[in-house]
Amino acid sequence: MAALVDKYKGELPFCFKEACLQKYARYNHNNNGEGLYFAGSDEGGHYYLIINPLGHFDKDISVAVNILKTKIYYIFPGNAIDIANENNPEATVIEKNHTYKINRLLKWMNDNFPATVAYKYTSAPEVLCLESSSYHFTFEAQKHILQGTAIHGLFKDQCGDLYMFQQGRGIINETWVSSKGSRILAYGYMWDTMADSMKEQLNK
Repeated sequence: MAALVDKYKGELPFCFKEACLQKYARYNHNNNGEGLYFAGSDEGGHYYLIINPLGHFDKDISVAVNILKTKIYYIFPGNAIDIANENNPEATVIEKNHTYKINRLLKWMNDNFPATVAYKYTSAPEVLCLESSSYHFTFEAQKHILQGTAIHGLFKDQCGDLYMFQQGRGIINETWVSSKGSRILAYGYMWDTMADSMKEQLNK
């Protein structure tokens, strides 16, 4: 998905809902059936693509991307905090090669995973930003119960509708928890929540 968004510079030359959501209706999930969710696993680990609608957006795609990258503390599930600027978490912005703590995720992990898994995590999970481009950025799990990378991005379509997408990829010989957990949590908790938080920031 990221390659397609890059190819068309963040603005797809067709109406996504008509071209894709109806064609792939069997992959619809929540958000009133207007989102898409593909997932699976192979020798390279888990993979998924999640696309959530954010509504009609009259402004340029760059405006939305700027909101995503400068309000990431509020938008990312569990609050992403740049460890280089921990004393001012609300000022966190997305920058390549910066590491981010996901503070609130630690409590959630310990509350919801068996002690045999969660006891290892006494500090907040961390992700490293591998790239930050005009339409997306990539987080790589570091000190994290999940493994692999997730691309987070936005695109508009020809109808003027804005969408958020997440493209996840695991690693070779990843743990069972990472393989199953990434797909389950991405679908039901992480990225739908992130899309809802993004909508809140767009409406401010």
